[in-house]
Amino acid sequence: MSLLLETIQIRSGILMNPLYHQRRMHASSLVLLGKSINFDLLTLPIPAEAKKGIVKCRILYENKVEFIEFEPYIQRQIRSLQMVIDNTISYSHKFADRSQIIELLKQKGEADDILIVKNGRITDTSFGNVVLCKGNEYYTPSSFLLNGTKRQQLLNDGFITEQDFSPDDLFCMDKLIVINAMLDLDSGVEVNISSVFKSRIYKTIQIRKS
Repeated sequence: MSLLLETIQIRSGILMNPLYHQRRMHASSLVLLGKSINFDLLTLPIPAEAKKGIVKCRILYENKVEFIEFEPYIQRQIRSLQMVIDNTISYSHKFADRSQIIELLKQKGEADDILIVKNGRITDTSFGNVVLCKGNEYYTPSSFLLNGTKRQQLLNDGFITEQDFSPDDLFCMDKLIVINAMLDLDSGVEVNISSVFKSRIYKTIQIRKS
């Protein structure tokens, strides 16, 4: 089995959402390894150089921590998404091995990233969960692949609600925001709906149905 991965934002030396990350680490190790990891994120030693600005912390673990690294965070510039279809992909736990997603990225063409469609429903991009906006309402697909810590926090705090989204439903929304541990609603990657491109396969299916 691939090592599990936890990615945590550190802002000015402070861990963001540590309890959500802690819960996921414990839950993943318990489900996959039969034993909860004995590791307290609140005791994580943060080096002096990682206490300035926004830093990404990556923790690789199984039933114990194998590796920790810190690096300055550089936000990705994503302006377009290519829908890709994969009805077999599974990523319910955050693994270091992202080979399935990397393989799908080969289909992104000229777009900056992908939007994965599974069983006719919108899921995630290659690096984060999706929030769809309509006016002042914010929704996230209930058909997600990985329940991200930021996604769960926003749900718990009532800022977003779950809803089922087909590819067609997407084009009734105003905009799409990508969120993850490093990206919040107000700092997330915004993509215009007009810059989300349908999969050729999905277009073919639509034509056949009509």
